[in-house]
Amino acid sequence: MVRIIDDVKGGDANETLGSRRPGPSDSEGAVVEVDDGPLAENRESGSDKTLVLDIHGIPVSGSQLKFNRKTGSAFRPKEHKQRVFTIYEYAQGFVDRWNLEYPVFGKGVALFLEVHFFFPYRDQDYRRIKGVVSSELKPNAPKWVLGKKDLDNMLKPLKDGLKGVIYADDKQIVKYGEIIKQYSESPRTLITVREITDSD
Repeated sequence: MVRIIDDVKGGDANETLGSRRPGPSDSEGAVVEVDDGPLAENRESGSDKTLVLDIHGIPVSGSQLKFNRKTGSAFRPKEHKQRVFTIYEYAQGFVDRWNLEYPVFGKGVALFLEVHFFFPYRDQDYRRIKGVVSSELKPNAPKWVLGKKDLDNMLKPLKDGLKGVIYADDKQIVKYGEIIKQYSESPRTLITVREITDSD
């Protein structure tokens, strides 16, 4: 398998994804595994193309469609477009860092997508010592993120943000892996995109 793993590190584990743009030092955390240059293809050995983008920071969510009462038309709020642009900027930085072509996966390529959204634990999930929140998680600290963060709304801006950079169109995604949101002491968004092979 030919892989490029881009590990974009943030300065603060609790900062929001997109609150800072990747800097020159970000590539120091990257790991690249290639057989013959970035995204080298080796059809004879059955290798596939795989991109793994690990963006540190609190994942962002999109917004639900809203409707104009006067016209009856649907639209997405301005904050949704801003979140799409945030993902686009990171994807663009990824492609530029490894001197890849736009888009990495061209038209006609069937794709697999997997996304893990890792959110920071809440203060209430940590033990208190003499009234002060400690760094020790409670034994019953939850794993899964429930509540207002809807997976569909989180996935939509991410897929839109990757369009034109990682792939030509999100219609190329024909198969999903795990799409999950859970708590972690290392908040980040882990995105895996790979080309579908005959073995899938």
